[in-house]
Amino acid sequence: MPGNFAACERRSSPCARWSAGFGATSTASSTETTRRRRHAPKRYWRVKRLLIQQPKDKNKLYSLNTPEAECISKGKARQPYEFGVKVTVATTHKEGLVVGMRSMPGNPYDGHTLREALEQVGILTDHAPKAVFVDKSYRGVDVAGITIWSSGQQRSVTPAIKKAIRRRSAIEPTTGHMKNDGRLRRNWLKGRLGDALHAVLCGAGHNLRMILRALRFYFACFLAGLWANDVHSRTKNAESLPLLAA
Repeated sequence: MPGNFAACERRSSPCARWSAGFGATSTASSTETTRRRRHAPKRYWRVKRLLIQQPKDKNKLYSLNTPEAECISKGKARQPYEFGVKVTVATTHKEGLVVGMRSMPGNPYDGHTLREALEQVGILTDHAPKAVFVDKSYRGVDVAGITIWSSGQQRSVTPAIKKAIRRRSAIEPTTGHMKNDGRLRRNWLKGRLGDALHAVLCGAGHNLRMILRALRFYFACFLAGLWANDVHSRTKNAESLPLLAA
């Protein structure tokens, strides 16, 4: 189908140069071209877009199967670029539980995503955060009713707040675990809705893994306590037994 459409499109141009006697042929060819263009598959139009785009164009197409994928600059020597959709991650400050994960299509500026991320946190937890600790890419962003502390901030920073700001870096291994262990690196769901669902599911899976890890630790402590109590009781019973003289 795409090959016939391309040939018809090339034949329609010289037809327009003929005399008025061939006007019907030109009109019929144009009608057939319009009909085939309307029924052309989406993959054909994506291939055509891929072929005509230039290196410095905006909103370029990087994948035929996932046209919503974008080129995200990481600024790291090991991996300067990633292709996909930007996702915001919000965790609790002490425990590290994920309380919000939201996909941000369009590769927006990090500071413009903070308000939407905090909105999702309020919806999921039914509690608005009082203070937020972010990295330098969120510097200069203000949200009403919420105190924002960023990395490298010097003004009005007490030793306790400075320690809390350093604690913010704990979110980096969290995202690393979700990419490697939680399958956040590869999304198998289709479209922008699939990106949003996949992000939320990866956050829920990370919380479940943390809860199971804590349960295994407490169960091991419980078994160790039972074993120590059993050993202590056996030792005490052995000491209380009377000694028989020969």
